[in-house]
Amino acid sequence: MTAIAFGTSGWRGIIADTFTFPRVRLVAKALADHLKESGSAPKGICAGHDPRFLSEHFAAEAARAVRGEGVGVAVARSHVPTPALSHFIRANGLAGSINITASHNPASWSGFKVNNEKGAPASVETTKDLEGRIRRLQADPGEAEFAKAPAPIHHEPASREEGVDPLFRDPYLEALGRIVRFDDIRRSGITVAVDPLWGAGRGFLPEALSRHGVKVQLLHDQRDVTFGGIGPDPSESNLAGLRALVAGGPATIGIATDGDADRFGVVDRDGTFVTPNTLLALLADYLAESRGWRQGLARTYATTRLIDAVASHYGIPIHQTPVGFKYLGELILEGRAFLACEESAGMSVLGHLPEKDGLLAGLLAAEMVAVRGKSLTEQRDDLFRKVGAYHSAREDAPVTPGQVARLREKMGGPPDRVGDRSVSKATVLDGLRLDFDDGSWVLMRPSGTEPLVRYYVEARSPADLARLIDDGRKALLGDR
Repeated sequence: MTAIAFGTSGWRGIIADTFTFPRVRLVAKALADHLKESGSAPKGICAGHDPRFLSEHFAAEAARAVRGEGVGVAVARSHVPTPALSHFIRANGLAGSINITASHNPASWSGFKVNNEKGAPASVETTKDLEGRIRRLQADPGEAEFAKAPAPIHHEPASREEGVDPLFRDPYLEALGRIVRFDDIRRSGITVAVDPLWGAGRGFLPEALSRHGVKVQLLHDQRDVTFGGIGPDPSESNLAGLRALVAGGPATIGIATDGDADRFGVVDRDGTFVTPNTLLALLADYLAESRGWRQGLARTYATTRLIDAVASHYGIPIHQTPVGFKYLGELILEGRAFLACEESAGMSVLGHLPEKDGLLAGLLAAEMVAVRGKSLTEQRDDLFRKVGAYHSAREDAPVTPGQVARLREKMGGPPDRVGDRSVSKATVLDGLRLDFDDGSWVLMRPSGTEPLVRYYVEARSPADLARLIDDGRKALLGDR
């Protein structure tokens, strides 16, 4: 069986294959041991989960294992978004959290995510320590027997999925209200279509709007552990229902969240999907303009350079980090960035959380549309006129072992040309990135959570983008 390893957002595996009750117990015990050794165990932790199959039972079993080691655990009584769990940590002075979630992964997956006392994703040092403790526990015959014990699912009632735990929801919604200008949204009279994709945003995102008198159209708001058979990823292909609802109805904007509501998807008033890169750049411009914020902008290595152009326009510092919100969160905590962005639909703002928040992103997008009185496409065109045009794309590509081997070879000796373009700079960090003189670039990196290669491309025109997508794939992976 594969080793338990933590990627950019925790340990993930397929339910009943690599993600099992015995393995969850071992990870939970390793976390308890880590907390005790670090001296933070007396603070206790919280535990939450998304609505996927068996999540509430995995969370209860993890809590039982941690409590068995003398560490207190507050368990959410129902599904809870990752950012709400992060807020609960900070509001209650806890040592961290356990979150049973596989985020946007397909329904057959589950995961075990750890956040620290700041509410941020656990550091690389912490996850490496956990991996070492897990290996030692697995090698101990006594601990192995502990892990194999049957799952006593009667020790704690399963979550009441028909409701929402107000202890985790209400303080978090109040925090959103200190950032989002809900009065402006309500006064504009717009209708917001909301699609939580059967995920943890249910009961949180629509409630945040309706409490402030905003008109809401709701889609996919019931528990479905198969996530409609499409998976809880708010990608263009998965938001066909939301796109049709917005295009055919009164809504001015559609907003969606993924399985644990830390990622966002946004649909314009004509049903057009707005890429995360575009929305993040628009939010950077809007917040700099409407709030007067100038502390800095932060983005991951794979995120659009349109954000850099916005930073240059306003004279704002720009910070680049590796992939993983743990790095961006530090810049938020240090006050060095008012907006932290990653192209995989993750963001947060200064004064909020060092964790990505899909609900906040969608709500700020609704505010931006309400205040500016323009569609997102119109706002994008305005931004291009202001700072220049950047068009980006991302593919998640299944690859053969041979293609992976070729990519690794390229990382050791990057090509000088891609199609008819000369490479001006090659960088090996979170994969292989090739930059060109006109500001276009390509990047390939292996996923930290799925058996895929992520492929990012950005160019200055749609035609160049289409050509560079094909040329880059051939140069880095070879023909399929």
